[in-house]
Amino acid sequence: MGIQADFYRFFRLSSPYFHPMRRKGLRNSNPEKVTLRHIAELAGTTMATVSRALGGKPGISPAFRQSIVELAKQHGYIPNQLARNMVSGSSTFVGFLASDLNNPFYVAVFRILESMCRKEGLSLLIADSERDAALECQHITQFLRMNVRGIVFFPVSDWDSTASTEHLEIVRKRRLPAVALGNVHEPGISTVVTEEWRAATALVSELKRLGHRRFLLVCGAREGNVPARMRRSAITSIVPETMIEVIDSGEPGWETQVLHRVSGVGERPTAVIAVSDHLALHIYRPLLQAGIRVPEDVSVAAFGSNVWAPHIFPSLSLSEPNAEEQAKVAFTILTEKMSRPDTPDQHIVVPQTFHLRDSVAPPDTESNGEISPMVPRQGVVSSIKE
Repeated sequence: MGIQADFYRFFRLSSPYFHPMRRKGLRNSNPEKVTLRHIAELAGTTMATVSRALGGKPGISPAFRQSIVELAKQHGYIPNQLARNMVSGSSTFVGFLASDLNNPFYVAVFRILESMCRKEGLSLLIADSERDAALECQHITQFLRMNVRGIVFFPVSDWDSTASTEHLEIVRKRRLPAVALGNVHEPGISTVVTEEWRAATALVSELKRLGHRRFLLVCGAREGNVPARMRRSAITSIVPETMIEVIDSGEPGWETQVLHRVSGVGERPTAVIAVSDHLALHIYRPLLQAGIRVPEDVSVAAFGSNVWAPHIFPSLSLSEPNAEEQAKVAFTILTEKMSRPDTPDQHIVVPQTFHLRDSVAPPDTESNGEISPMVPRQGVVSSIKE
């Protein structure tokens, strides 16, 4: 009886005279409105049977399964994965939350995570909190509503230490596997951060090795930026106070101050260190317009992962975080948490790599502090690791 019924359903699907769609007037139906119920009606069977056929579950003949698949494809039916997750109680979704998608490093981490998720049959959902703790809270709540299996996020509090983190408590209460790619001190959340202190120490050590003794440190406008604050603390702790000047980019006319310090005679700084790559690039043009050569008159180094750093002239020396390593470690921790919820929180530090490029060279000890006319320069890119 079962075989006869299966054959009859197959005949109905394959015959143009008995096709239910011809009778029900659904030939020109909107594909966006096609549901599992519609496919079941067109096939003359139940929603459960269609679901089993499309889900590859047993109990359906190969011929009938193929007919269902072709019918769904013909009408543009796509299974509602969110509904499936809610019915089954499982999920194939993972959430990724960036604090600012304008940051190319965050995008690089997302791409690596998405690739790893895809290989494991997971779908990575993405959201941007736009440096807003309230929006971060909304996105995490929405991820929970979508029944994600876990989240990886760049916390707003890492960019602004004054931002509230109270909303992260829901992650612990819901036992949601979570990995923060930043400095978060909340139970139930593992962290994977880049090593800022050692990276700053390595950068200064390399400049000193080349002969630099006097430095100009350009800091960001926000003291709440945790990584930038750590870099500043590390640099000012290892360089004597009499050998370093600090300029805050939040001050009016800070670019003019940089030019004034660098172009001065006598005991002027021979190396500029910027706490971020965008600050370093921001002073390139004023230096060029003032006739100050990099690196003949002053070396420039910074922290960050700007994709244009190797291609500008002169190429910018950077202490760069490792996006691939940070993403891989975060994914490993997350999958462990998803498979074993009682896995203890982990706090991993990933080292940075200092790339020595054309913007850094030994200081000119024969110029007596005077700025020479600009001449073209050619250099060789090299790199060192901490």
